[in-house]
Amino acid sequence: MMRIAINLGALEKTLDGLVGIGDLIVTCTITLSRSYSAGVLIGKGLDLSQTILEINMVVEGVKTCKSAYNLSICFSNRAKF
Repeated sequence: MMRIAINLGALEKTLDGLVGIGDLIVTCTITLSRSYSAGVLIGKGLDLSQTILEINMVVEGVKTCKSAYNLSICFSNRAKF
């Protein structure tokens, strides 16, 4: 994520603070987080569509992962990561 942000013009120190790493830590460790819950369900063997149906709310992490992956492909084609 850091490489993508820097390629888009962000400063590394911006992502090192609470806005970047702090949000990531909370999303990954708080059991009430929808992204955390989705990860647990996928880890238990549910596929993505089953997971989304089970949670029955928007899981922002799903779209974020897709976007980050697509951006990484875009940048890897034009600049070395």
